[in-house]
Amino acid sequence: MKFIKNKSGVSIIATVLALLMLSLFAAVIVTLITTGSGVSVQEVQGMQAFSIAEGGLERALGGFKWTGTACALLTYNNIPLGLGSFSTTGTLYNPSPSTTLTANIFIGTLTIPAVSTAGYAPYGRIRIDSEEIDYSYISGNNFIVAKRGANGTIEANHSFGASVIQNQCLIRSTGTITNPFGNIQRVVEKAVAIVPSAAFLDGGSVAIGTTETNIGSLSTTFPSGNNLIIVAVSLRKNTAPSRDIALGNLRLRRGGTTLASNQSLIRVGGGAAPSATNFPQETQFLLYRDVGVGPYPTYDVTAIASGAGISGEVKMIVINNAPSSSFQDGGNVGIVTVAAGTTILTHNSTVPAGNNVIIAAVQLDNTAGATRTISAGNLELRRGVTTLSENQFAINLARSGRVNRGTGVLLIARDAGAPANPTYTIWGRATGGGGIMGEAKIIVLNGLLSAFLD
Repeated sequence: MKFIKNKSGVSIIATVLALLMLSLFAAVIVTLITTGSGVSVQEVQGMQAFSIAEGGLERALGGFKWTGTACALLTYNNIPLGLGSFSTTGTLYNPSPSTTLTANIFIGTLTIPAVSTAGYAPYGRIRIDSEEIDYSYISGNNFIVAKRGANGTIEANHSFGASVIQNQCLIRSTGTITNPFGNIQRVVEKAVAIVPSAAFLDGGSVAIGTTETNIGSLSTTFPSGNNLIIVAVSLRKNTAPSRDIALGNLRLRRGGTTLASNQSLIRVGGGAAPSATNFPQETQFLLYRDVGVGPYPTYDVTAIASGAGISGEVKMIVINNAPSSSFQDGGNVGIVTVAAGTTILTHNSTVPAGNNVIIAAVQLDNTAGATRTISAGNLELRRGVTTLSENQFAINLARSGRVNRGTGVLLIARDAGAPANPTYTIWGRATGGGGIMGEAKIIVLNGLLSAFLD
């Protein structure tokens, strides 16, 4: 018997094996292509997420710089953009009191040692005296410098104990793309220094009516924050008889809210020119610190006169987001004639150590019917026993029996190298008997570049 090989059967087996190998090879190729495509898609979508994050950052920056949104309110959640969405946050870094240097630093020093770095941004900008410094990160209680003399300031030496000031918004934006592999996210950040700015009004003469009259209005373009307002009002009555502005009827206002007003009656004497019985011009000052106000505030000065004939003119300056400031509005106090005098106002400020600018507005009211005077040097702005500012000439509060009511005085000083949280007082002493009342408002500004002449 002969056995005959089945060649066709062998060929079938070989073909099946070849097909299996080809299928396995094809599966491997497909897997590699799919994986490669997945990686490529994720890379593309990662770039898209990064672009969306940058778009969100620009949106938040626009809100902060152009529409006045406060740093802490720069929160946008899942805002659609392109093929994804973004979310943003803003974190304000404005530590108060500020930290101080633990050693002298010199030109070229790149490690800034401080008492503490708590409350400061992980990176950004600080200011010491008049120099601004960019730092890249914090190590312990040290700021590691990226650039000295930033923002056009001059690199300088700084002494132990100098304040390290920061007023900065750190904006963080997260861009998100969703795909079958999950969320792809990219994050971008930007540190923005909050720079103090100011607005000024030099108004014209306005006739004050017997109903509330707006004599000066200043519309600002400031972002949200804290504003310091300083107002000087000149009042004049050209013809007899004299007219009054009653207590509370000279007002600094924001919208329907009265922020500050005169604390005693203001009498404006009548007459074509000053004489023994006519003193037709008065000057008054109003100060205020407006905390946590929204963007674009408008400030108005209004007045109500007892009769026709008084004109008023306003000068006003508003400072937005000063690094550190303190304010107090005092009450009326009787000023005595004894040597010890009277403390009209005691202000326990809340500013860090450094250079302070102090502005004090005092309203003096002679309620007696005879001459009353504050001699030269008897109205003082003090820190402790040190006199920082005083009246250089006598203040006469009556002329020939004509009662002078509501005289305004402004005391200004620069207190260089002041300690943290200094206490300032307004002190006065009268001559000629009782009847003088005094009321003071005070603003203390710390950390501003300033020059002063006395």
